[in-house]
Amino acid sequence: MKAVIYNTIAITSCVITVAYLASCLSGFINPALFWPLTFLALGFPILAMLMLVMGIGWLFLNKRVSLLLLILFAAGFKNLSNVLAFNTGNYNVEKNKQSLRIMSWNVRSFDNNSRHAEHPDSIRRRMINFLKQQDADVLLLQEFAEYHHETIYSNTQMLRDSLGYRYYYTSRDVILYMSYGPVEYGSAIFSKYPLTDTVKLNYQGLALPESAISGSINFQNKKLRLVTTHLVSMNLNKGILVRTDEAYKKYDSAFIYGTSKFTKLKVYDQLHARQAVALKKFAAQFKEPLLISGDFNSVPSSYTYNVMKEDLNDAFLSNGFGLGRTYASLSPTLRIDYILTDKTLKVAQFYCPQIKLSDHFPVIADIKW
Repeated sequence: MKAVIYNTIAITSCVITVAYLASCLSGFINPALFWPLTFLALGFPILAMLMLVMGIGWLFLNKRVSLLLLILFAAGFKNLSNVLAFNTGNYNVEKNKQSLRIMSWNVRSFDNNSRHAEHPDSIRRRMINFLKQQDADVLLLQEFAEYHHETIYSNTQMLRDSLGYRYYYTSRDVILYMSYGPVEYGSAIFSKYPLTDTVKLNYQGLALPESAISGSINFQNKKLRLVTTHLVSMNLNKGILVRTDEAYKKYDSAFIYGTSKFTKLKVYDQLHARQAVALKKFAAQFKEPLLISGDFNSVPSSYTYNVMKEDLNDAFLSNGFGLGRTYASLSPTLRIDYILTDKTLKVAQFYCPQIKLSDHFPVIADIKW
């Protein structure tokens, strides 16, 4: 009986070790070349935890095996250093006058914008109050919607007139003509500093138009180049109506509504990798110090993240703690929203409050030269 248990543990350990070592390559190999790495990247935090527990557990069975497993665990250093942060310190909502506060947030259209839904406890009103409280200098928003009808609040007007973000640029990737008027969807930059040299990158090969947008601001007499983007959504919850539902039915309904989650993960991760390469090429044209933010729909152990992060610092890793979850649904290990900064910038504070107002949590960084 003891031999059976020992052999079972040994076989299980071998399987976990092979899967873990393969997942350590996820950040280096394009999923277009080897698509199973998509799933290993998603499972890396769990595989790493199992590998560590297994290595410690083998201390009671065979110390040499335990030492070997712990040495192999170290092979995941690159992914581990991207996934985990160990900084300490409390976030102070009152920002230093020498810092620039950046907030990146997938706002999911600010929820229900109908005037008849206005209420002090509505999600939209709570989001507005949160924005007021944080008093960011720059908002980099994804899934931003602008409505053009008298019965629906204008998000642009709210941010510009009520919250003081006088300078803005929106991507207007998709325009849907609804019964109550046109609705514009995309990414947006809203700034309290003058925004200049705005430009847009249209991603190619997508069923639905999507882009990255960029603009420059002057911060302490130096130019800072801002870029924000939303990489294509996985559309895993195909049974739930989402803001682009009608557009997807028009463009690619067979794939969106008739394909398994497994296939979607594979296909969209390969799309993300292509988008990341295009974005880095786009960003390379700018001479100013760079800040890139957005909803990448990719985890820190992915190839997409590693392409995006190259030559930049991750604000969470610089000043955050733990796993840094940014997505409210599915796994607690999902950090898919980022602020990446030029190495000439220092992250003075980082904050990712777990507030369930959108399906994504906001990420906030106070930066200095």
